[in-house]
Amino acid sequence: MFSAWQVGKLFGIPVYVHWSCLLLVVLALGGAWEQSSLPHVLASAALVPAIFTCVLLHEFGHCLTARAYGIRTRDITLCALGGVARLEGLGKRPWEELFVALAGPAVNVAIAFVLTLVFLPFGMGLVPRELNGETTGNLAGSFVLTLLAANLLLGFFNLLPAFPMDGGRVLRSLLQVRLGRLRATELAARIGLVLAVLIPILGPAGWYLLSGEIQFMPILVFVALFVAYAGQRELWAVRRVEEERARQEEEEAIPEVLPVEVAAPTPSRNGTE
Repeated sequence: MFSAWQVGKLFGIPVYVHWSCLLLVVLALGGAWEQSSLPHVLASAALVPAIFTCVLLHEFGHCLTARAYGIRTRDITLCALGGVARLEGLGKRPWEELFVALAGPAVNVAIAFVLTLVFLPFGMGLVPRELNGETTGNLAGSFVLTLLAANLLLGFFNLLPAFPMDGGRVLRSLLQVRLGRLRATELAARIGLVLAVLIPILGPAGWYLLSGEIQFMPILVFVALFVAYAGQRELWAVRRVEEERARQEEEEAIPEVLPVEVAAPTPSRNGTE
């Protein structure tokens, strides 16, 4: 895979890491180095691969659930925007896609639950001030709390009904029951375009409500562009499949015409027919 390196294979599925992941590590180290001491820098450096491990588990949630329905996975790629699992199908029934889509966020919620239990010894404040120190316990507690929040964010953000994100696939699977796959995909892709426009706006707005500060989030612009592009690309692919299926059904409906040979009349011996 271009610009990505295979780092291993798990459950028979190749796992690739895109070069953009290294960029996130550099940015995290740079930001931590300017504002913190060496222990904080090391904690920030460890946080990036920890988050990507959770993203990888999220993708394996999709892949292993899909495998239960007979759908194979070509590979998984981790990049700066998250993870992408390339499945070789969508499932024969709408509820199969529904469960495959929900499996990823469910993994993040499960991880967040486990991390909540791990965080209990460090205190249960939402933003505990006592974790700002540089002791080993404080750094560990801050690390666990940040990873917990990241998993909750991953789980619930992916449930936004922005096709082809997990929430958008859930939406399509529900619409498909009444509308069919093509019409459901068209409607889900339109909603995805609307949300792609709103994502860069809603992110800073939510941050302002929580912190009272206005902060521009460039990564949300790239997420929005990816959602819009990927949604339209999958819509195009579904249209191609449906057109091919309609063409095959039309060909099968045409009755087979067998050639009929008509023998020429044989003249009688007296010259008459």
